[in-house]
Amino acid sequence: MFKALLKILPILSFVTSVILWSCEGRKSKNDLLQESISKYNDDLVPVNIIKYYPEAYTEIVKDSILSNGFKVKIKTFTNMDKSITKVSKSHTTKFKDHFRKIESDVVVYKNDKLIFKETINNEFLMNHLGTSEDLKNYIGNDIYINEEATLNTNKLVLIASLYKPKNNNCISYNIIIDEHGVCTMNKINYART
Repeated sequence: MFKALLKILPILSFVTSVILWSCEGRKSKNDLLQESISKYNDDLVPVNIIKYYPEAYTEIVKDSILSNGFKVKIKTFTNMDKSITKVSKSHTTKFKDHFRKIESDVVVYKNDKLIFKETINNEFLMNHLGTSEDLKNYIGNDIYINEEATLNTNKLVLIASLYKPKNNNCISYNIIIDEHGVCTMNKINYART
């Protein structure tokens, strides 16, 4: 029996030493990799990217004289003080996109008499629509004359279009101004075909 034990003893001591050496507290390759990645991520400085749309002031002026006595001046411009901010993040980068509000000064004459002078922006639209629409996250896109409706109704019909930044949601409104400067509005419901 002692001889059998002597034959097994070198094998047992080898196995025991291998077990003891492998348990010496060293970290595995996976643990070292995870620790290295964590240290790398902690050392990274976060990057903030800030953009403005449009980057600079923009202004477009349209003057129109219609055959039914209306004269319209629409000045559409960038409000450099108001914007909608959209924030997004990727691993260590924070994107801050500021979409500046677009507003329009509208001046309307009927037979050379001033009947309407307003800045058309989200606040104007919400005040005239009541509380049914929340337009705080929308930006004005354009205001233009619906010439056919204006000539057919003998009222000035403007179309105001708005959009939601980083979204496909667009809405439009008819702004109807009669010969006395009284303004009414309604939402345009587009049918998809």
